[in-house]
Amino acid sequence: MMNGKEYLESLRDGRTVFLNGDKVDDVTTHPAYRNSARSIAQLYDALHDSDTARILTAKTDEGHTTHKFCFNRFEYE
Repeated sequence: MMNGKEYLESLRDGRTVFLNGDKVDDVTTHPAYRNSARSIAQLYDALHDSDTARILTAKTDEGHTTHKFCFNRFEYE
């Protein structure tokens, strides 16, 4: 699973984003998007925090750890 830094880096992939007809070069630093990007990055970091990972993650049938909201079936530890 990605951490917050990796998530923010993944947004810098050359995607094209426009806001009110203006091109946004980097959604991670643009005032209209940066707070949302940082909030989601904090959620990714919480997946790796020992205090919150137990609540926020689940094991897939294949044994991979992922976000609980990604699957309908969970194996709780």
